Amino acid sequence: MNKYERLERWIRELKEDPRPKLVEGKRDLETLEKFGITNIKTLHKTLQETASGVDNPIILTDFDRTGEEIRKRLEALFLDEGKRADTSYRRQLRILTGIRCVEELIPRYNEIKDRYRGEINGKNIHRHGKIRSPRPDGD
Repeated sequence: MNKYERLERWIRELKEDPRPKLVEGKRDLETLEKFGITNIKTLHKTLQETASGVDNPIILTDFDRTGEEIRKRLEALFLDEGKRADTSYRRQLRILTGIRCVEELIPRYNEIKDRYRGEINGKNIHRHGKIRSPRPDGD
């Protein structure tokens, strides 16, 4: 399975997951909504307000210093309440895309999609590519 297919699976699984998804801000929310992802909540003035009334959320904070700090604090808050926060989608997103902010997902998705389309149409072929042309000597 190539990177595009894995990213598509990640989006599909996140769309199907009924748990609330916690993001830092409005632009992150809008980005995920464009992929059809629902039940997204942005952070409130305090993280305690964000955590209250939310059960077992998916944390999708950015990968910068602030996002890492927010993730750690949210995980601790939920743990204190006897709840578990899921960060696996966040880790997968970072591995698949290398983005620093959730709002960068759309351009990165399009780049990965275009690269995949090029590969299946015979473009972007090089010695490490998936499609190889036959050698002139018949090998």
